[in-house]
Amino acid sequence: MVTPGCTWRQQIGRYKTELIKPRKPWHGLADVELATAEWADWFNNQLLHAAIRDIPPHEHVSRQS
Repeated sequence: MVTPGCTWRQQIGRYKTELIKPRKPWHGLADVELATAEWADWFNNQLLHAAIRDIPPHEHVSRQS
């Protein structure tokens, strides 16, 4: 999920700032793939988004149903 009002370039920058740069050095592609999956899960299911009243996206979606 991309943050509302955020371009994909800004989202990639956020990903790099929050995940890639702080965990250097990476030991291989598998490490990056696993960390990316974990970050995406956190971003989509746990992060509180101000654009949807500070609730996680999965909760917002379930309220829309």
